Amino acid sequence: MKKLLSTVIMLLIMTSIVFATQTYVLGEVFTATTCGWCPSARSALNDMHGNDESFPYLIPLIWQIDGTHTSPGNIARRSLYEVAGIPHARFGGNVSVIGGGDNVYNSYANAYGQIVNRTSPMSIDIDLNINDQNELVVNADVLMTANLADSTNSVVFVLTYDLTGIMNPDYFASVKSYHAESFPLRSTGQSRTFTKNHPIDKSWDMQRVSAIVFVQHMDEDDPVVYQAAKESFQGLTTMFAANVRQGPPSLHVQFTDNSLPEGDIETREWDLNGDGQIDSTEKNPYFIYDQPGTYTVSLKISDGEDDAVLVMEDYITVLEPDNVYGSITGILKQQYGPYKIVGDVTIPNNGFLIIEPGVEIEIDDSLIMVRGQLTANALGQEPIMFSSENGWKGLRIYNSDVDNQILNCIFSDATETALRIENSRVEILNNTFQNNSATGPYAGALKIISSNNTILRNNLFANNRSTGGVGAVEIEGSSFNINNNIFVNNTGQIAAVLFIKMGSSADLINNTISHNNYTAETGFHILNSSSYVNIRNSIIRGEGTIVSDLTGAITLAEYSNISDGFSGVNIIDKDPLFKKASEGIGYAYDASNAIWNLQDESPCIDAGNPASTYNDPEDPANPGFALYPAKGTLINDMGAFGGSSAEYWLSIEDDFIVNRPDDSLNISAYPNPFNPNITISLNNITYNKSDPINLSIFNAKGQLIKTLVNNEVTKQTEFFWNGKDSNETYVPSGIYFVSFITVDQRFNHKIMLLK
Repeated sequence: MKKLLSTVIMLLIMTSIVFATQTYVLGEVFTATTCGWCPSARSALNDMHGNDESFPYLIPLIWQIDGTHTSPGNIARRSLYEVAGIPHARFGGNVSVIGGGDNVYNSYANAYGQIVNRTSPMSIDIDLNINDQNELVVNADVLMTANLADSTNSVVFVLTYDLTGIMNPDYFASVKSYHAESFPLRSTGQSRTFTKNHPIDKSWDMQRVSAIVFVQHMDEDDPVVYQAAKESFQGLTTMFAANVRQGPPSLHVQFTDNSLPEGDIETREWDLNGDGQIDSTEKNPYFIYDQPGTYTVSLKISDGEDDAVLVMEDYITVLEPDNVYGSITGILKQQYGPYKIVGDVTIPNNGFLIIEPGVEIEIDDSLIMVRGQLTANALGQEPIMFSSENGWKGLRIYNSDVDNQILNCIFSDATETALRIENSRVEILNNTFQNNSATGPYAGALKIISSNNTILRNNLFANNRSTGGVGAVEIEGSSFNINNNIFVNNTGQIAAVLFIKMGSSADLINNTISHNNYTAETGFHILNSSSYVNIRNSIIRGEGTIVSDLTGAITLAEYSNISDGFSGVNIIDKDPLFKKASEGIGYAYDASNAIWNLQDESPCIDAGNPASTYNDPEDPANPGFALYPAKGTLINDMGAFGGSSAEYWLSIEDDFIVNRPDDSLNISAYPNPFNPNITISLNNITYNKSDPINLSIFNAKGQLIKTLVNNEVTKQTEFFWNGKDSNETYVPSGIYFVSFITVDQRFNHKIMLLK
């Protein structure tokens, strides 16, 4: 148990321990806004509470039963006491005073005197703190000093707000928070720490807040209060919180100073790793922990006259990378990995998780929940991998109001939906969802709920399945475009590929959907329920019913290759001539070695919508023609490799989708990876040395970085690149491509710059 170390607070705690056998008198007054006797009742209770010499153990509570500030829990308390007349006062739970008048003070004093000398069967010791969620954390240590015969007991947590001296005194010690739970201790020597987090009104002056904890027999015939304790913030009080207290390296922690009184604090001294050295004098410091272990954190504050210190032993825990669980934040780095998640993980509301390229995350039957911000960006670099040997419960992004990124990640082996997004903003780009197997109604790979701000582009969904739902993607109550994705060899019960429902709106533009299957007799490849679906520039091939519009509407279908005689504008029904398709349909046939590029003779090349809006990206080295992997002229190619987003396919790893020419290895480059110099060799390529050549460097987005040879005749076969662009500026780390072009040949080769 962590204690507040302010001298004043410690004296109060010591007092409660010294008088542990003495019953604290809980004085509860039930008042109504319109009650004429209430002012005198409150005045009497105020007088008693203020006279510490005569009434040192009195803890007042006022339950407001109507008006604009009704006290929570007042109904339960009134029911327990069978309150009738107002005001109704209870002392110690079973001595009552009903009504008021001129002698109300004497009545209250008499009730107090009847119970003040009772011996309590327990002691209660309270400490307070404020966490990063702006909640008051009340910890109550209870030690049994005698046996309890009764078992129907509760421990009750109450917050009061003291508005003494304010214009309206109605709410002096007014109850603002109430919580009761079962109290299981009954035998001498038993102990337990009970904890309750209370929401705090930001307008409150925290020095007017009191926390009360009491244990009561919950029986209307004898509702005795066995013991009560009160704590409040008095004097110079040191408190702090952290947005997260554990996680793997590199653990990034934001500390918040909640010390009081805030306006009186002149200096702060933080020791954030327990080494006895001052690490920060800021109010809310930020600290990075790179080494596994536990760390003590302390804060010393001063108002110029007095000091107060709070020491939290073993407050921060940096987990070993192979034993990750709980609430985490920070940066996952390849140098510390691979990471193994052994229990459910949460990124809290005000936390973040950055996953760097190349990080491997193995999850053991656990869930990753993101409520803060997730940045998993490996675009153009080594992918981030989420996998499991025994299955895992998926990644969830829930109610996140910041921008999240999932770029070039690999999701596999999930037994529930691999990625679920609800009411959040997420960019899902260049990812691979492969071999996820959901049981029951779950989507195999991805589910998106109430999230219009979603980008779903250039992803591969392969070999995912669901025994009761959709094989790949389910969209509920969301509207966005689905661009340049590949859906192959997925199996679902009611839908093989997509289930779009509950008022969603989806534009399917330049997608490749093929070799999928469904298992239900009335299944579909794309199931539309109470939603709107547009299909444009796509390849959708399969056996059985392709699209269902049972209760929705296919508002537009155009310039696409769709099987099963589907009607629309410029719809064709022909073999798309993939370069190397899977051997069969559905989950059982491995799609990882397939090549879903179009052969040169494909009827889908230059067959999409001819409007320039849908044009393929232009090859800078060959004006008027499409940038690979698109083909032909600039007119849109049907399928995932056509349209303006086709260039992003350049950053997908070859191991998961092959979209380079088969003979690209004829170019060699060394060293690779490199920093910053690299030699490019054409010695393995046979070409006419009398023909002009073009040798250029492109980035992962297909943007020209540097031209080494510009349509010139040269007998040179080895070329040097110094890692600079055309402006002689060093380029950043990442994936780049060497492009070699002659009059009748073109080769590409991937290189990696690592700094």
